[in-house]
Amino acid sequence: MEGITKELSVSEPFDKTEYRKRHNRKPILEALTKHFEEGIVPFHVPGHKYGAGNPVMKEYFGSRMMESDLNAMNDIDDLANPLGVIKEAQELAAEAFGADHAYLLINGTTSGIHAMILSALGQRERIIVPRDGHKSMYSALILSGASPIFIPPEIHPEFGFPLPPDPADIESIFSEVNQIQSIEIKGLFLINPSYYGVAPRLDTISAIARREDVALLVDEAHGSHFYFHPDLPPTAMEVGASVSALSMHKTGGSLTQASLLLRKGNRIHNDTIRNILDILRTSSSSYLLMSSLDTARSQLALDGEDLLEKTLDLARWARKEINGISGLIAPGPEELKPNHRIGSFDETRLTICVNGLGLNGFDVERALRKDYRIQIEMADFHTVVAIVTFADTRERLETLIRALKDLSARSPGRPQLNRFPDHPGVPPRVMNPRDAFYSRKSRISLEESDGSICGEMIMAYPPGIPVICPGEVMTREIIEHVQALKEAGASLQGMADTTAANVQIVEGS
Repeated sequence: MEGITKELSVSEPFDKTEYRKRHNRKPILEALTKHFEEGIVPFHVPGHKYGAGNPVMKEYFGSRMMESDLNAMNDIDDLANPLGVIKEAQELAAEAFGADHAYLLINGTTSGIHAMILSALGQRERIIVPRDGHKSMYSALILSGASPIFIPPEIHPEFGFPLPPDPADIESIFSEVNQIQSIEIKGLFLINPSYYGVAPRLDTISAIARREDVALLVDEAHGSHFYFHPDLPPTAMEVGASVSALSMHKTGGSLTQASLLLRKGNRIHNDTIRNILDILRTSSSSYLLMSSLDTARSQLALDGEDLLEKTLDLARWARKEINGISGLIAPGPEELKPNHRIGSFDETRLTICVNGLGLNGFDVERALRKDYRIQIEMADFHTVVAIVTFADTRERLETLIRALKDLSARSPGRPQLNRFPDHPGVPPRVMNPRDAFYSRKSRISLEESDGSICGEMIMAYPPGIPVICPGEVMTREIIEHVQALKEAGASLQGMADTTAANVQIVEGS
């Protein structure tokens, strides 16, 4: 049962039969079933009342789904103060993922990242963060008022995607800051794994965090499946992180927007996280989302290792096939592990470098959707990313491989080396992100913004990594990169002007 959870207590004997009995329970789903079987007459919200008030939705989604769309009451518990079935579901999730506490999130992993940073840091307190963090990390910095210390970014020289932080760079930051008595670092934020499937040297960096006595906070949005198979990268709870957030809907099988927040140790208290979550989340929690977390947890705890073994077999086979297609490279552990920044790689993620086709990733994404009815997860200038989960079959992957072969056969060939722009460097930061975001702002054209202080985020989504953040100085390099993203057809977000023709800057800058 090694893969059921990667951290089973060595001090207590593990009872496989009892574990399976517990995790066969789905307390929230069971409570919903019992509630409906009682034939309750509803004089409460939601107003559609088991779907009777919205017949179109009932016909499309089915009566059982509409019947399960309820609001908090005694027999089905309340996420704001869980004392019954939700409390039990959270305890089961904590056990399955090797945490001290687990919290059901119905606002996505974004709310989990907001909660962990707000719980760990206050106004002006410093946190070390990777520059390629998701926009939710940056919005948490705005909400908390914390001051980021960016880990110097590095792009893979061959494949063009951001690499995880170098532990040596983190050591250097601590060494430099520790010499300044007026500055204290309170937290260290990591991504495990990135959108591209690369994971940091989690053990090494966790040891640095323990030595420096700071909270280790981990964005595991794409790593919920890591906890259930020994061939997958190490997990945040396994290495002793204080808090991590998991998008169960991405790779764990729950409904979209349903995530988990995990806590371990005594650095950040349970009461603190609960209070922060009460501020962030809606008071009308979705039982559809919560029951999907409950059932997904049960499936992973009982059958996760077997399901993921099949997933890994499929992904390994598909990677080998893709690497045989002219113009494409789908790097795996062998190609990526020699890099000193990479601790491990998620083999269920097909990160495919498409430069050799003479096309950029946005071109390939559009062609796959338009010509082959295939939707991949994301694209950038150099790559497309396809996610393989335990829902996939060999037949489905064969469809993708046939499409890539056909696309390769009719592609223009290797591009000029200067066709795709380099990822821009980190611009100078002259204001705290929160101060810049809440400052008075004016709108000017993107082309004329060189030298101004940016008052908003600009990013391509996915992956949602900001090109520039509030408080940073617009540079010619940033402007040209945003223009290149627009020309390539990337989806730009974060800007008040949805056309990305104008940018908001701090007034007077």
